[in-house]
Amino acid sequence: MEKINSVIEKILIELGYDYLYYSGILKRNWNKVVGELIAKVSIPDRIENEILFIKCFNPAWKQELYFFKEEIIKNVNNFFTKKIIDDLKIFIN
Repeated sequence: MEKINSVIEKILIELGYDYLYYSGILKRNWNKVVGELIAKVSIPDRIENEILFIKCFNPAWKQELYFFKEEIIKNVNNFFTKKIIDDLKIFIN
């Protein structure tokens, strides 16, 4: 028997809303994906066209997060065990 998450994921992918599914999971697990330090200063906003949009709470941290860009992309894709994003954009909230 399939888990409900697998069923929901399949339905959303078929309907073209997989980005909503992945965005929701990422928001709930942000601390696990990027670590406590980055999670304290940012939150994932949405995923569009394989781009993760991240809200940052501090202008200084916006620049700092760009230094972690490749690591964040790798961590997100590793978390989902498949390529979900290939770029990210950071903006101040």
